[in-house]
Amino acid sequence: MCGRAFRPVAVPLPVASGQPRRELGALCPDCADRIPWILAPLCKVCGRPERCEDCRRRRETHFVVSRSAVRYDGTMREWLALYKYRGAERLEPVLAAMLAHALERMAAELGFDEPGKAFGMMTAVPLSDERLAERGFNQAERLARRLAGWYGIPFAPLLRRIRHTDKMSFKSRSERLTDVRGIFSPDPLIAAVLVRRSHSVAACARQSLSAAGSGRRPPVSGNSPRPLYRILIVDDVYTTGSTMNEASRILKGALGAGFELFGLTWARS
Repeated sequence: MCGRAFRPVAVPLPVASGQPRRELGALCPDCADRIPWILAPLCKVCGRPERCEDCRRRRETHFVVSRSAVRYDGTMREWLALYKYRGAERLEPVLAAMLAHALERMAAELGFDEPGKAFGMMTAVPLSDERLAERGFNQAERLARRLAGWYGIPFAPLLRRIRHTDKMSFKSRSERLTDVRGIFSPDPLIAAVLVRRSHSVAACARQSLSAAGSGRRPPVSGNSPRPLYRILIVDDVYTTGSTMNEASRILKGALGAGFELFGLTWARS
């Protein structure tokens, strides 16, 4: 981040996968030490490292859990601003590698040794056309696509943003909670494909159970298949959870029963 040349030293990295570890290992020790990793989430729903009133006040949560990699402190705010607003796209691999920490931890919480076995699909919170034209790229989608490639998780843009809003950073917490209603719609073609794939997997599972019940050995592949109903929604910053919850609500309504939505964000404010 600082751009200084250095000789790599061994620093503790809370990431197991090879490529993310290599990206984080390219940081100088001073920059690596400034990362405020979230290692022990206190809120079981959103992963906040302290008591969370937002989750307690929310009437209905449409995602199972959400996890974030780091606290959104001053240093992290500066790093994200460099990437989003000042053209420092060289930071993208490092930010994605940091996000890998939250992905690996959430997969472990679900009982999987590899994230690629835990999730069947990854998507990202979309930008409005106005914001996309202004910035030139969707940071959440870029991070999600890189992460999906590292872990072998399919990526698809499942959502569209149909209403432009002012930047959430300019809004109060109460305004954030109410202003996101109706800002997303599902991509109908991709949603239909997902539902068909889910039905196909369910039919295979029923066939396997039937074979097991009749004494015949069910078909086995090299690894246990990923449940296609677990979908990760990626965003950059989780503040009140209103954006993540609205995205999950829309996808849940479009996909129907048999799908679970999970949140994954780079930072937790």
